[in-house]
Amino acid sequence: MLKPRTQQLYEHEEYVRDVVQFFLSKEIDPALFTEIVKVLSKLHAKEDKLGRIKTGMFSLEDFRNFMMISGRSNRNLPTIDQLVVDQMEEVNYIYSLGQLVSGPKSYTAQKHVRDLYKQDVLYNQLFGIEYIIDKYRRSVFKIENMASNGVRDIGTGFLVKLLDGCYVITNEHVLDQAVRLRLLDVDENEFEFDVVHMDKEKDIAYLKIKSDLNGIVPLHFTKEQRVLSEIITIGYPSIPMTKEAYQVYHRGEINSFVEDYRGNQIFLISAKSSSGNSGSPVLNLHGHVVGMVVKELYDPDQLMTKGKLPYYAAIPSQTIISEHFRYARMQWHKKSNDK
Repeated sequence: MLKPRTQQLYEHEEYVRDVVQFFLSKEIDPALFTEIVKVLSKLHAKEDKLGRIKTGMFSLEDFRNFMMISGRSNRNLPTIDQLVVDQMEEVNYIYSLGQLVSGPKSYTAQKHVRDLYKQDVLYNQLFGIEYIIDKYRRSVFKIENMASNGVRDIGTGFLVKLLDGCYVITNEHVLDQAVRLRLLDVDENEFEFDVVHMDKEKDIAYLKIKSDLNGIVPLHFTKEQRVLSEIITIGYPSIPMTKEAYQVYHRGEINSFVEDYRGNQIFLISAKSSSGNSGSPVLNLHGHVVGMVVKELYDPDQLMTKGKLPYYAAIPSQTIISEHFRYARMQWHKKSNDK
């Protein structure tokens, strides 16, 4: 059975990074690009009359020659470097100039890869879902809510970096009526925090982290959601007949954009959800947060009498971002008035 392309790349991660850095060097690593141009210009001094090298148009032959001449690697994995190039072209990191120039098929970097590189999400789509889960599993937190009657409820939150620090974002109802809250990562390490803002209407809450994050990677938002695009959720759903709340992963797609009775814009996803998933990040295949799981939409009577199953809803990332800006403006005005 053939392995998926992303799995093959993940198994050769270091080599894949060499290929990516080479072909995208003009946009993400100017020092490397300068070195590549210097080495390859000498090698192709006579035949590169169109200035292909200096403008960042590289072929697989260029990559292999550069790695050998510069002494960076003596490995030669032609199947893998071809897979990397194919994958980068498929996800729109590079585009081919094979028809425009003579000689070997050449590729040049798309400008938007610079932003992906700065956000440290460049390799997520190349290495696939397994890599994304491994990278962000510590970024998704379990929130324990102890009520006055002693009942312990579980919700989910996820780490992001906003204007003035790192926050865990979750649903307001995850924190509702708590006499004690605990924030734990997937390895059961506990973190200190302040609940700084809650909005019941939008069902969003912001917990500002006070503890050292010990290398946990913040997630990044994107405002782009597209119907039928593939998504991943990470959270702590309630699992019958198990001892603890475990981190669980689901795949699905965005199904539609709707408005609830409160006038909130939400979107529907096909990824399975249940109590405990509230506050789970909804990630695209770049590892960007496109939204947050909020609730199941169902009618109990319809479920019992007709077997009408629930839909799973998420709050769009732009709503989460906008609410934080609104809170930040409120705090700024408050400080200004106090002076």
